[in-house]
Amino acid sequence: MEDNNDNKMGMIHRLTKDIFRLMKQSPPSVEYIVRCSFVEIYLEKVLDLLNPVNRSIQILSNENDGSGGAGGSASMGMGGGGAAQPSSTDNNEGGGVRLHGASEACCIDESDVISLLVRGNACRTVSSTKMNTDSSRSHAIFIMKIEQKDNVTGITKTSSLQLMDMAGSELGGK
Repeated sequence: MEDNNDNKMGMIHRLTKDIFRLMKQSPPSVEYIVRCSFVEIYLEKVLDLLNPVNRSIQILSNENDGSGGAGGSASMGMGGGGAAQPSSTDNNEGGGVRLHGASEACCIDESDVISLLVRGNACRTVSSTKMNTDSSRSHAIFIMKIEQKDNVTGITKTSSLQLMDMAGSELGGK
C-alpha cells in the first residue's frame, strides 16, 4: 500500500525505490553495484549534467567502432561503495548507441540516486515558454546501470535502465 508521499513521487523516484527494495530482498550471496549517468542533449551537443565542465562526451555506434555490437567496458570491475564520485566510462555494453566519456557515479542507496537527479536537474538548460515558466529546452537521459553478482554461482548480470525526458514533452498533458 502506498502512502501519501508515494502518490507524489515521479517515475524515476518510484523505480529507484523499488529497485533498492528488491536488491535488499536478495540473498546475502548476491552483491549489487549501481552506477548512474545523467546527460542532456542541447543544440546537438551532449552535456554531462553530473560534471558540467566535462566537454568530451561522444555518441558512438557499436556497429561503426569495430566492436560488432558485442559490448565490453573494462570499467565494470567490482568496487565502489561510499560517496558517489563521477568516473568517466561508457554507458552501454550491448549493441546500439553508447555514450563515451559521460561521468558515472556509484550509488549505494536510493538517496544517492535522488541526489544525482537533483544535482543534474539543477544544471539543465531551461527557459520560459507560454506553457511553462521553467520549460526544459533540452533532452535529458538518465542512465542507471545495475551489476548483479552471485558469489555462490559466480554468475554476473548487467542491466541498463535508460529514461528520457524530451524537450517540450510537458505539452503532451495539456
